[in-house]
Amino acid sequence: MSRAHRTSLVPVAGLFGLVVVLALGMYVYDHGRRDQIAKGVRIDGIDVGGLSASAANARLQRTVAVSMEHPVVVSSHGKSWRITPREAGVAVDVAGTVAEAVNASRTGSIFSRTWRGLFGGNVNKDVPLRVSYSHRAVRGFADQVGAAVNTAPRDATVEPGASGLTQVPDRIGVAVEQKRLIARLAHALTGPSAKRIVTVPTLTRKPAVTT
Repeated sequence: MSRAHRTSLVPVAGLFGLVVVLALGMYVYDHGRRDQIAKGVRIDGIDVGGLSASAANARLQRTVAVSMEHPVVVSSHGKSWRITPREAGVAVDVAGTVAEAVNASRTGSIFSRTWRGLFGGNVNKDVPLRVSYSHRAVRGFADQVGAAVNTAPRDATVEPGASGLTQVPDRIGVAVEQKRLIARLAHALTGPSAKRIVTVPTLTRKPAVTT
């Protein structure tokens, strides 16, 4: 091999070496951020962007702990009932939710992730909180509310008495929409940012005979 040919290979070898170094540096950088949540990622509206998995776990644990102390208040026609998340058997999978947020942060290629990390790109993602509850407990509570609110319609009638006939007026009945009530309860119990006040959905039931 001539000296001129060997000299021409030096820039190529140097460029190849630079590419290898950059690729290795990119891999090390990306691997070091494997449990880092990207900016812009939220969990049920709670900003966890830029946090490590452990820091996001701690923040979510604090938020969940506070929300577990707040009961859901159900109201209808001046009456109210309460159920706490603990009574409803609410359980939050904090670790699983944070892992999903980390996975959302790892979308794209190693090049796009490195670019986001170095130049401040965002991942616009709101991860839903993984929450479960006791369907039996919530259904039982809804049944209690229904038993207190449900009112059968009354037909207008005439009743005889000592002084003659007395007219008894009709009365409109009320029926709780159980499925809608259970859905509202589930939403209020499982969302840390959800409103804790639920209005009982009802239907009116008209009597067959009216005055």
